Amino acid sequence: MASGDNMFFKFFQIDKLIDSVNHYFETKLDLFKIEAKEELISFASKFIYWLIIGIIGLFFILMISVSLGLYLGSILGNTFYGFLIISAFYFLLFLLLFLFREQLHLVDKIENLLNNALKNKGGSND
Repeated sequence: MASGDNMFFKFFQIDKLIDSVNHYFETKLDLFKIEAKEELISFASKFIYWLIIGIIGLFFILMISVSLGLYLGSILGNTFYGFLIISAFYFLLFLLLFLFREQLHLVDKIENLLNNALKNKGGSND
């Protein structure tokens, strides 16, 4: 019966089929690893780009705020009052965003923006 099993494997070439299936899954796994690596690199590069843009933007806002604080201080005759007005503006902005966070739906808008960016990512190379 052992020779019958051997003949079965030779006739249907099961060994080659098993090797081909193993090779196919190994190749698929390698392809998945390469694609995952490319996605990670793409995400990291975009993250670093937007981080740099964000830092530059924050630096710009900081410099404008200091300049405006000094300007208002010179108009009011006391630098402290100029910076107090600028600080009050930022506090008011924070307070409004915090109090109206539900009505503004900012979290939902950000989630939609990210979902759309991920959906459109497949069709374009940014």
